[in-house]
Formats: sequence, structure tokens, C-alpha cells
Amino acid sequence: MSPKAIKISYWVFNGLFALAMLASSAGSITHEKETVAMIHDLMGYPEYIIPVTGWLKVIGCVLILAPVFPVLKEWAYAGLCIDLFLALYSIGMVMGFSAQSWPMLIYILLAAGAYYFHIKKKKLHGQTI
Repeated sequence: MSPKAIKISYWVFNGLFALAMLASSAGSITHEKETVAMIHDLMGYPEYIIPVTGWLKVIGCVLILAPVFPVLKEWAYAGLCIDLFLALYSIGMVMGFSAQSWPMLIYILLAAGAYYFHIKKKKLHGQTI
């Protein structure tokens, strides 16, 4: 794969991943009624954690898109992926692994692609972390 293709793929995957995560954080930050019903009422998570997770997703998205802080960028990828896997697990445990849980796999595939091209882009520039 050419260096140009790697850079384009990096920005496409990271842009889509950040956009998806930002969209999922909006309801948490604004304390939207449907989001609270899903996370608190249905899944049983404490209500006070809802806006915190929303803001942490925003911070994680800024860090993965910013061209600085390589160690924090790695932590951001990890945190966002942990959020996705916990969400998938929670949905599966409460509603069962059905057609409703499949959209989470799209988020996870975006995360995998974003991180894969992040690593490829780092190697292009001779970075270790």
C-alpha cells in the first residue's frame, strides 16, 4: 500500500470512527431522555455516569484526531474500544445478542480500521509510540 493510500485510509477510518463516537456521545452529554432510558433504566448503569462517558468520548475523539500527544492517542484508542466492547456486552446481556446488537460491530470494525491505519501511519514516519 502506498504512503498516500495509507494516509487517506487513516483519515477516512479515523474520521468515520470519531464521527460515530461523537454521535453516540451527544445523547449522553445532553442527558437525552432516550439515552437515559437505555443506559440507566434498561441496562442499570448509574445515571451520574452517563454525561461522564459522553465527555470522555469527546476527549477521546479529539485525541485520536489531534496530531500531538502520541501516548494519549494510544490511551484514547484503548478507552474508546473498551467503551464499545462494554456497550456490546451490556446490550447482549440485557437484550440478547440479536439483530439489535449488530450495529455495534460496525463501530468495532471502524475502531479496528482506525487503529490499524494509525499503526501503519506511525511506521511511515518511523514513530514507535
